[in-house]
Amino acid sequence: MSSTEALKEQARTHEQKEEWAKALDLYSKAIAKLEQEEQPDIGLYNRVADIQVRQGQIPQAVVNYEKAIDLYVEAELPNNAIAVCKKIVRNMPQRHTAYLRMGQIRGKQGLLADSRQNFLTYAERMQAEGNIDEGLSALTELADMSPEEPDIRLAIAAQMQGHGRTDDAVAQLQAGFQAASARGLPTAAFEQMLGQLGARPGEVVPAAPAAARDGDTGGLGDIVLAPTPVREEKPEVEVGGFEISLGAPAEEKKKEEKARKPAEAEPALPTFDFSVAAD
Repeated sequence: MSSTEALKEQARTHEQKEEWAKALDLYSKAIAKLEQEEQPDIGLYNRVADIQVRQGQIPQAVVNYEKAIDLYVEAELPNNAIAVCKKIVRNMPQRHTAYLRMGQIRGKQGLLADSRQNFLTYAERMQAEGNIDEGLSALTELADMSPEEPDIRLAIAAQMQGHGRTDDAVAQLQAGFQAASARGLPTAAFEQMLGQLGARPGEVVPAAPAAARDGDTGGLGDIVLAPTPVREEKPEVEVGGFEISLGAPAEEKKKEEKARKPAEAEPALPTFDFSVAAD
């Protein structure tokens, strides 16, 4: 038995006796040795974080949960990464970046309904904290991941214009105009808004830096996306002050349900979970 395995075995023994501090110390030593050997054990980060939550070591638990998420994503195990993100949401609801990570992961899986909802939740949390730039940045990332929904950029541009970001708004409108044109969708709304901002469709206008503006702490407001004309009417779900169509064709829904199921090749997460009720 290797020294690392011996450490893990000793840690499990203490864990069974509910000697959490001793188990945590040995697991941490095992992680350190594996990192030196560049052979990280993904499940070990997850297990250590669970114990740290049990011990009330929330900041340390966040570090290990997020490390596990990164490694699961690198290993192309998105469902496991999502499971860990949900642990963060459950145990550390103030850690809003978990929603951003879930939105990014689901987007890469092609599960756009889930992706949108998580991006919007994150943007709303950022709005509540007065971090307008971060909220708009998340919405822009959502638009980039949803090229088939160019109307998203109309709503984002309106918010940017309302906060004095004219160049950013024009950049969003130009991107939306080009995407709509490429898909044969109506472009009148983009052309009209571009005209109001003194721009012409097709012009290349550099976006302004996304750095925070002094004194700008206003809210993002409600974002309501106009329905795409070529699609049937879809139910709308309101997420924290934003509204976005989350409906999807039957085939897309089946795809999302299938993708949400744990892959047979993915190792199961630890069966125990020490949840801490939110204040």
